[in-house]
Amino acid sequence: MNSKINEPTKTAVKKSLPVKYNQLLVFGYWFLNHQKSNGKITSQVYDEYLSTFHVFDGIESQMEYFNDFFGEFKSIHKNLKNDIRAKNKKPKAKKKETDPNEPPKKRGRKKKEVVDNRTEEQKLMDQIITSAQFESIQEVKSIAVGEKVMEEDCQENHIEINQTDVKPEIKKKRGRPRKERKIVSVCAGDYLIEALIAQSQRESKLNENSDEDSDSEEEEEIEVRKFINNDILYLIDDQNNIYDHQSHDLIGIWNDVSQKVDKL
Repeated sequence: MNSKINEPTKTAVKKSLPVKYNQLLVFGYWFLNHQKSNGKITSQVYDEYLSTFHVFDGIESQMEYFNDFFGEFKSIHKNLKNDIRAKNKKPKAKKKETDPNEPPKKRGRKKKEVVDNRTEEQKLMDQIITSAQFESIQEVKSIAVGEKVMEEDCQENHIEINQTDVKPEIKKKRGRPRKERKIVSVCAGDYLIEALIAQSQRESKLNENSDEDSDSEEEEEIEVRKFINNDILYLIDDQNNIYDHQSHDLIGIWNDVSQKVDKL
């Protein structure tokens, strides 16, 4: 009995480009057509790039070309990050050119500039008070020259008044005794000195009020916007500083990495 052995037949299997290689090939083809349709490259340059990209070559040459790319992927990716970082880096602010003839700035806190917010009537009143004070000071100086003489006069007047106050002794009557009036002499210069002291106290209070007004005007204004995180309303500025929406106090800094508020 004759038996026939069937020999296995060989069938040709058509090779196809793997998916990740095929995606790169399709992207390159799309990009070149996009540049050509927008007039960025000419037809001659378009054909040269298709040849360089191995679009119409065999699978082996295409895979070899793409394998070269994957072998250098890490270094290419690193260079891309550096270029992006350099592109997005903000330019440094130029230093202001200093005038060599300008005197050096003094260290320490700057002096506050007091703004004169007085009306014309208030300025006129201050001028009148200043002139009156000047005249009073001149009078005090003239009084100081003759201070010894005035003290002697005061003592004499005091003695005379006390002498007029002396009364003969009278027998005490029943009932509540009457209070005796005591007359004390006062020099003319005492009134003037008290007036000058009162005026200086009023001026010091005015200066303190003007300093408080200037301090309130120097408060810095910060632009903020409403910000909600975990159902809590905050205020946030351009520097990611977080403020309480009611008291406006600085309470933390927004962390973009953890997406949380870092409390202070």
